[in-house]
Amino acid sequence: MGDQPLIKAKCPVTACLFTPDLTLFNQSDVVVLSVETTPDFLVNRLPHQRFVFFVMESPANTVDIPMLRNNLTRYNYFNWTMSYRRDSDIVLRDFLGAVVSKNNLNDQYPPRFETNVSRRQYNSNTTRKLSSVDALKHLVTTREDRRKVDKNPFVDESRHYPWIKSKTKLVAWFVSHCDTPIQREEYARQLGQHIPVDIYGRCGKEQVTSICDSADDPANCEEIRALRAQYKFYLAFENSWCPDYVTEKFYRTLQFDTVPIVLGGAEYDRFAPPHSFINALDFSSPKQLAEYLLLLNSSEELYVGYFQWKNHYRVSLPAMDGWCDLCRMAHDETLPAKVYPDIKQWWIDDGPCENDRTNYF
Repeated sequence: MGDQPLIKAKCPVTACLFTPDLTLFNQSDVVVLSVETTPDFLVNRLPHQRFVFFVMESPANTVDIPMLRNNLTRYNYFNWTMSYRRDSDIVLRDFLGAVVSKNNLNDQYPPRFETNVSRRQYNSNTTRKLSSVDALKHLVTTREDRRKVDKNPFVDESRHYPWIKSKTKLVAWFVSHCDTPIQREEYARQLGQHIPVDIYGRCGKEQVTSICDSADDPANCEEIRALRAQYKFYLAFENSWCPDYVTEKFYRTLQFDTVPIVLGGAEYDRFAPPHSFINALDFSSPKQLAEYLLLLNSSEELYVGYFQWKNHYRVSLPAMDGWCDLCRMAHDETLPAKVYPDIKQWWIDDGPCENDRTNYF
């Protein structure tokens, strides 16, 4: 590893050595503990060392990890946090992805540096749904009205999209986790009652015949990439509804010139440019979403509006900025001493995940 991640990411500070060699523990200034995979905890820490709570899975999927149950590691053990959540000391998107400006690397989704990040509480009273009248505002067909309603700053009618002709199918979903607490599969089932939804992998009728065995990782399979090219929309439904939990399935869909339909616990406008995705929760029901997708399917002009953001932004996979920030912080002697009194409180209780979303649809 060494300093290669920092050089690859073009970090401003690269004087850090990353290593998995535990024999160098006593020489380390920062110790990053992957709490999902580290079976044991370290007790003989040195006074100057900072211990980092590192996790990339959601709280819903890590609630039972040993480090959260053991009082020694739960209380007053970790100095910094490093995760996908925007209230972490180091926000790391890494293999999850990010959207960055083509002209300004500091302009990206999610923003690299945010202060006073609020933790949104999700419930049926706060989730925004479109009424029938509001939904119709999405269906305007003239250029002028669409600019007024969608406020899309990336309109460029001169760009041509020849690959649209190859998109002969409507909605696809590659999925391997068939039963989730938030029942995303039920939303897909209801949506499929109104429009064609082709489900691939262990949870669907459509089969992938190649050696690919990870339906949630289509970037590693040429056959799945080719299949996706045939579809206009992709269900980028998360398996956990947790704040800021936006995974690679969303960003890979953006890469594949397919419009992602999101269903999850994040504020997606913090993670991608305007008019680059469709949020299922903006519609009062799967039926209403289906009607909107059919309208986009019938209008090439409306559909290509969901790709204008690519004139100014690109998808970054992996997104390595978090490692840059970790190295910078390791060298910053002005940072005050910090310790998390209760890491479980911060990770589980302060970032609550939804367990039942059926009341949303």
